[in-house]
Amino acid sequence: MFLGIFFLGCRDTSNTSAETSLASDTTLSLEAREWSKKIDKSPNVARYYVQRAEVLLKEKRFDLAIADYLKSIELEPNDAVIHYQLGDAYFAADSTTNALAYYKKAENINPNDVEAVFKHAQFLYFVRQFDNAQIKLGKLINLDPAHANGHFYSAMLHKEKGDTTQAIYFFKKNHRTFGSRL
Repeated sequence: MFLGIFFLGCRDTSNTSAETSLASDTTLSLEAREWSKKIDKSPNVARYYVQRAEVLLKEKRFDLAIADYLKSIELEPNDAVIHYQLGDAYFAADSTTNALAYYKKAENINPNDVEAVFKHAQFLYFVRQFDNAQIKLGKLINLDPAHANGHFYSAMLHKEKGDTTQAIYFFKKNHRTFGSRL
């Protein structure tokens, strides 16, 4: 009995299933495996997890991508960009509650981060929370009056709400500011 307890206490716990290397997982793309090798060599570099998460997200491996974003947030908790990227991953995985939470966290970390405000506004538009989206889009345009997507979504929001005059105003403003890229 004592020997069994002794050997149990001596087992290697440094490589748990959640931390198992993905470098040899042949179901992943070569690019994801290459990032895994970098992570294996430098496991405390948040950017490596973000890079692999982006690849995994493209491959629709949502659980793995989300796990990598969470690990990168553990390493860099005050990085607003990683938070809204995690929001994007949750949204892609149809987890809107978690997506909203991370868009809000990104904006709370840096209230003047134009992209964080845009991601939050865009999400609110997609889930048809038009009043809240309009507030965020107003904030976005105040932060960056030349934000093309801010004007575009403002126009689309007014169109959805049946306010044709305002929709035309924002479409024209977008067109005057950015040309015929639409």
